[in-house]
Amino acid sequence: MILKLSKNVGLFCYTILFIFAVIFFKERTIFMDASFIMFSIAKDSTLAIQNFRFGSAFIQLFPLISLKLGLPLEKIILSYSVGFVVFFSLIYSIIKYLIKNESLSNSLLLYNVLIVSGTFYWIQSEQIQGSALLLLYFALLMPNHLKEKWPAAVLAFLYLLLFILVFIHPIIIFPLIFFNLFLYLSPSSDKFKIDKQELISLTLYFLVVYLIKLVFFKHPYDSQSMGNLKNLITLFPYYFDIQSNKNFLYNLFTDYYLFGIIFLVNIGFYILKSSWKKLSLMVIFSLGYFLLINVSYPEGANKFYMESYYVQLSLFVIIPFIFDTLPQIKIKYHYPLLFAIVLIRLVHIYEAHRPFKERLAWERSYLTKSQNGSNKKIISSLKDFPKDKLFDNWATAYEFWLLSTIEQKSSRSVIFIEDPDKLLWATPKKDAFVTQWGVFEYKDLPAQYFKFRDTNAYVIR
Repeated sequence: MILKLSKNVGLFCYTILFIFAVIFFKERTIFMDASFIMFSIAKDSTLAIQNFRFGSAFIQLFPLISLKLGLPLEKIILSYSVGFVVFFSLIYSIIKYLIKNESLSNSLLLYNVLIVSGTFYWIQSEQIQGSALLLLYFALLMPNHLKEKWPAAVLAFLYLLLFILVFIHPIIIFPLIFFNLFLYLSPSSDKFKIDKQELISLTLYFLVVYLIKLVFFKHPYDSQSMGNLKNLITLFPYYFDIQSNKNFLYNLFTDYYLFGIIFLVNIGFYILKSSWKKLSLMVIFSLGYFLLINVSYPEGANKFYMESYYVQLSLFVIIPFIFDTLPQIKIKYHYPLLFAIVLIRLVHIYEAHRPFKERLAWERSYLTKSQNGSNKKIISSLKDFPKDKLFDNWATAYEFWLLSTIEQKSSRSVIFIEDPDKLLWATPKKDAFVTQWGVFEYKDLPAQYFKFRDTNAYVIR
């Protein structure tokens, strides 16, 4: 039974992740960015593309189509939750069964679990979606029967994928360059036989579009993140004393230990084979990228947020492991080993649901406690805001709207803000939904998804 499961490790993994996405759909969607995206889709009945990251449209189609079908809000956010797993499993299936590149399908499988805990519940990170598309890109770039049969169509699709990747997240440039160099350093066997002229042309195209995007399609969010790179200068040479390094080291021993083990196994393999170039490539990219992220956030941040960057770090270890190290092990042990890794990581992903369940429980209790008061439209200071449970406050208006509409069948307007006096002007808005980023008249919101009935003035607490 175990042996049979191990041979179908991809099916097993994505089935379990799908089940988790159903069970924890509220924890995954009534949470920060996802709740804001759901608000935007429900309000405008269209895609909610942020920061020019239109690659996120693939997954946003799930809630949008559900909305167009007139499904209730609860079913819409359920479709949004499972849409992410469907997206990754679909790319996995295309790579494995259509393109028939088992190495890259296994790479995607490990990528989806190896450094994944909180990011399973903070679903909005476009860079994670982008890396899945990046693996699809390399699967089509490497030798395959589709490329032999329809070379022009595959090449055109490769250029389209690169265009999408440029805009999906700035950080995608690092795994792309890494894999390019990995392929360049690999022996010209049937598995790695690629048209190097094509590889160079595609990479140059990516870099040109990437530069155009940086110059002409700037966004404040990306600019702010890039601005953190100044810490490379201001913190020099005290890079290793920062809090984010200590946080990662703790997580490395308690959560990400399989990543550390595979990293060390790869090092041992490359030393035994005297493969110094690939060893240098893996170590330089792993440590360089790790330093870049941690120095950008020296004080650390919520684990799920930092993890969304560390997930890309796993690619610098997974690719060498799948393509170079794993083939040295007897083939009959390949899938049992992958199955063991996946099973352990699925346990960690399940265990990671607890803080997200607790924050939802707190919001639910807050709604219940304030339900019987005469003033249910609340603008509250952060004094009553348990940041250790709720992580951040910017999306509370959207989270409470979603939660109350689904569970109480009546929409509530509750917002936590650092300085409530900044919204003093909004308190007379009796027929409007107040958020940090705008005020929306009840009459302009679709009644099916915004069940606001309270026409009292807002109360500041």
